[in-house]
Amino acid sequence: PGRSDPSYVCTDCGALAVALPEPEPTEKEDLRQALLRPFDLEGVLLIIALTIPAWLSNIPFPGFAFLFMAIYLGCLSAIYFQTIEHVGLGRAGLPFSASVTTRQDLVAALFRGVVCLSLGLGPAWVTVVFFPAAWPLALALLLVGLFIMPVVILSIVTSGHGANALNPFVWWQIYSRSPRKYPLLVGL
Repeated sequence: PGRSDPSYVCTDCGALAVALPEPEPTEKEDLRQALLRPFDLEGVLLIIALTIPAWLSNIPFPGFAFLFMAIYLGCLSAIYFQTIEHVGLGRAGLPFSASVTTRQDLVAALFRGVVCLSLGLGPAWVTVVFFPAAWPLALALLLVGLFIMPVVILSIVTSGHGANALNPFVWWQIYSRSPRKYPLLVGL
């Protein structure tokens, strides 16, 4: 947007015209696109690609099982963060080609995924394990965790730094940009 295209010329003065930006999709169209995103060919291929290391993590050799589980969790975290960035940039479909190319990138994605899961689900899990009779508290902590997990993920994706997942000030900055749409994001 904002660049002149030689095919657009003003009929009155002959100057180059600027193309108008694409119209913003309605909330209904946006929700429809989000729900259909995983069900195209790319989504099915992605599910198959993630299923292979998950399946191999069940082999009866503990060393190999751990290795394939780490690969699976690293790839799952990487594609999760790539998908959020891809959707946030307004691109269609799923990010089919992975940008994670080194072992360090995969470990960083795995760390980011563990941090997000620990913050979102960790308190509820600790409550269930150590205080099994306090299941109402565990349920409340689970709901709170599910509510904050999107802002934790967005704090990583928008900044590119896993440490921002632990920063409530960054969470607040992200939430305050669109507090009315945040419940929709949580629901998705």
